[in-house]
Amino acid sequence: MTIDVDFQKKNNSVVFENTTLTQHLLSDWKWVLIGAFFSFEAASVIMLGWPAGIVPDIRLPYVFAGDGLLIQWLAQRAIEGWVFTNPRSGFPFGSSLYDYPNSDSGSLVILKVIGALTHSGFSSVDLYLLLSFPAAFVVAFIVFRSFGIKKSYSAMSAILFTFAPFHFSRLFYGHDFYTWYFGIPLFFFYGKNLFFLGKTHWDLNKPGRYIPFICVAAILSSFGVYYAFFGMIVLVICGLMATSRNRSFRPLINAVLFCCAIGAGVLINLLPNIGDRFVHGKNPEVATRYAFESEMYALKTMHLLLPQPDHRIAALASFTKTYDGTFPLSNTTSSLGIVGTVGFFAIILAAGAALSGRSVNPKLGLTSVVVLSLLLISTVGGFNVLFAIFVTPLIRGWDRISIFIEFGAVLAFALLINGSTRVNGNSGKSTLRPAIVAGCITIIGLWDQTPATYRPMVDAAFQAALIDKTFVEQIEATMPPGSAIYQLPYIAFPESAPVVQLGVYQPGTAFFNSEKLRWSFGGMAGREGDLFYRALSKESPEKQLEVIEKLGFSGIYIDRRGYSDRGESIIARFTGLLGSGPALVRSDGVVVFFKLPNHAALPDEGMTAEQLMSRAGYAVDRFGIRSNATLADGIDFSAAAQIPNFVAGLQGLSVAEQQGRWSDANLARSVVISFTKPLPDHFILELSGVPFGPNTGKKLKLIVGSVEKEIDMPAPFDAHVPIDLKGEKVTSLELIPPMPTSPGELGMGPDARLLGVALKTLKIK
Repeated sequence: MTIDVDFQKKNNSVVFENTTLTQHLLSDWKWVLIGAFFSFEAASVIMLGWPAGIVPDIRLPYVFAGDGLLIQWLAQRAIEGWVFTNPRSGFPFGSSLYDYPNSDSGSLVILKVIGALTHSGFSSVDLYLLLSFPAAFVVAFIVFRSFGIKKSYSAMSAILFTFAPFHFSRLFYGHDFYTWYFGIPLFFFYGKNLFFLGKTHWDLNKPGRYIPFICVAAILSSFGVYYAFFGMIVLVICGLMATSRNRSFRPLINAVLFCCAIGAGVLINLLPNIGDRFVHGKNPEVATRYAFESEMYALKTMHLLLPQPDHRIAALASFTKTYDGTFPLSNTTSSLGIVGTVGFFAIILAAGAALSGRSVNPKLGLTSVVVLSLLLISTVGGFNVLFAIFVTPLIRGWDRISIFIEFGAVLAFALLINGSTRVNGNSGKSTLRPAIVAGCITIIGLWDQTPATYRPMVDAAFQAALIDKTFVEQIEATMPPGSAIYQLPYIAFPESAPVVQLGVYQPGTAFFNSEKLRWSFGGMAGREGDLFYRALSKESPEKQLEVIEKLGFSGIYIDRRGYSDRGESIIARFTGLLGSGPALVRSDGVVVFFKLPNHAALPDEGMTAEQLMSRAGYAVDRFGIRSNATLADGIDFSAAAQIPNFVAGLQGLSVAEQQGRWSDANLARSVVISFTKPLPDHFILELSGVPFGPNTGKKLKLIVGSVEKEIDMPAPFDAHVPIDLKGEKVTSLELIPPMPTSPGELGMGPDARLLGVALKTLKIK
């Protein structure tokens, strides 16, 4: 690819114009202020309609469903202290977020600061969203200016980037943190400097430059790990291009150093999570990702070109929705809009022209290579799959890179129109024609990229939030401060499937709509509190009532959406046990509240999980309620059975299912069953199971101390294996399947577990 670099010659040296962003910010401050104000007001009007949106209504949330409830939950935790722990959630065991890593401390700090000023989680999240628009505009504008684009075209481009369909679509997905994508233009700015100057911007030979360098790296690493990671890809691409052109490793080294600084920032964000894992071990129930998900959440080029699904022209919106409903891997957040689409095709044409040997504007050439590289990396069947297989599957939402492509496409369009004499005229002094052109394109682009209003959706959220808020406030008004409320039905947190019609984060509304009440929901899945409530929820209402009264709970909150009979049976049972019906019913009848007149005092703060369970008279561990079965009775691995007390640990086994537990080589290379006491010197191991796929007919390796055996595995199998330990003290046995294989590899669906054998029963006689 031939890219002619337009250098300026000065004092017999080659210098590229390198006006800093701060200089553009100061020199163009009027444009910045007007654009920021317009972005804020336009966003509010689109959300709330005209003229209501002129003064934003931030009393209730704009989104009150799905992942949007998680953002409200996190905002309230940040306002009350910080997100990692909170004494009002998951009571009395506490609610820890250490197993759920993120690199969003920048967003959380903003939410906390706004919350401190407004004293409202709803207002905090609403203002956080609205402020994301001026933040994106300001940074995008000064970066477009740094590319030598006229002020009017820079403002046009910054507005279209700010109001990309991605912005609102991510909001209504409940992905509020992805609306703060102001850092994306910065990655293109520093990538441009790498290509033209061989360095990002700073001369780190001067000590004074380290402070801004570290600050920028910290900011870019604190608004989402995806943006940080995709931005590092942009930097590396630009570094590689510059290294190839200059035949010097300096640009690539500088790119890698900058990436290391950003990576260090991400690591600092994750340090609390990493430290907790060292102390408490990995939690296999939370944030588990699989390689096949990189294909499920990959980018599709078609989604970039489709009209946004809320388009003002009904036929265009219908076409997009028909496509999404017909073809798999639907993604409704990637539309570039008409201007971005023109820029995208300009990128393709520029690449073709360069490959044919024609001269291409160097900035357009750079943008083309970056955008096309991002597309190749993130598209279905792209290099993202190789990354997931050979590096890590933790980065799976590759469709989120579309907002990087959006910036590149709008930048390409701006570069083309900025350099066109047919559009701008021959006089370089006239600004009237560019201003008129920019204004017309801005109007057309905004009309295409945004709906007339999201007011109907916001009104629905307002109504749902008001009903919920009013009900929780009624509960709080009738209960002493600090009262504990037991919530039913049980649902695992986070990222769990709905229970009937109850979404995973819907029970969390009780927490962020109250100020002084404590709630049972919110304990991390797989940890002590969650395991306790998971087991307790399966007990009879009589048993549940007995246990929660001992723990000091003074109320029961029941959400009918989590029951197939709309909660009729369990409400009737509690009514019979308590001698009266619910004390409060939500206005829509969906949630009911019982008062518990007879309950113990609240537990002392600082009690361990074991102490709390002892007080409740109900002990649970990661295997649930234990049985008193003997070694001869053995272990029943099915979901309905209880693990015996003699089992100290199970390693390498997936969750219990009806037929038993599958071995999963993703968890461990082998199955290890540990016992609380040494095994008998002589015994017969009776093992029944079912091999998976290619393991059928092969041999299962058994290791007990220094004894090794092989077990034939027909489908199914029942083995009787004599073991003589010859006095060796052994407290575990190991089973090694021959060919762990995922169902996905065999075309049996998306299950990525590496299955070997399903264990049904194991007895030692």
